[in-house]
Amino acid sequence: MLSSLDDESRSQTIAIAVDEDQALSFAYVAELLNLAMVLYIHEPEDLTLKGKIAEHKVELKTFPIDANISKISLKESEIMGYLHLNINNSPMIEAANGGSLAIETYDQIPQLRNILLPLSELSLSKGFIHFVRQKHPNCLIYGCCDKKTEKKLPDLDIDDVITVSEKQKEAACIWLLKQHNLIVTPEAASVIAACFSRKLPKLEGVTGTILTERSLPFEKLQRLVS
Repeated sequence: MLSSLDDESRSQTIAIAVDEDQALSFAYVAELLNLAMVLYIHEPEDLTLKGKIAEHKVELKTFPIDANISKISLKESEIMGYLHLNINNSPMIEAANGGSLAIETYDQIPQLRNILLPLSELSLSKGFIHFVRQKHPNCLIYGCCDKKTEKKLPDLDIDDVITVSEKQKEAACIWLLKQHNLIVTPEAASVIAACFSRKLPKLEGVTGTILTERSLPFEKLQRLVS
């Protein structure tokens, strides 16, 4: 997205609201492309992050966890004359994120007709959905998550949501570890929990379960296996 900016846009200061885990990547790319940039994030848990970003000569503005950084960055952009980029609603960003995983999935399983997709990591899920709907519109997509996550979901172009409990997710997580030596978070294992539940509809054709998630803290894994 940044590399495709025209010369006029590149000459402006760019303002972007990002998650903590995205901030350093954007700072690195800004330096690589010689872009002036202001990053807006919530106060980071990683206390060393501010120093790391400063090394790339990118300005960083932090806010309390309950602050709407998207609105703040947009408002300041209008006042300061910055170029505001909204990465959270960008089809280009979505396609590049989970879309790349979808491409790999279809390269490996071109006959895929049904997909069980964890919905805990929305940026990845939205990109995956975006690609499938563009390239394989007849494929059925079932989102899998707990009821707490379901209540927070935005409108997604999927066929249905299959909800599972915390206990079902954790049981599926342990099953994957015992039976397949795979360590994933309970949130990612929601797709396996959905397979074991009685809520899964009768599916015709090849079905794929997408197992991918963020890192699993040692303390959480320790609690699960104890």
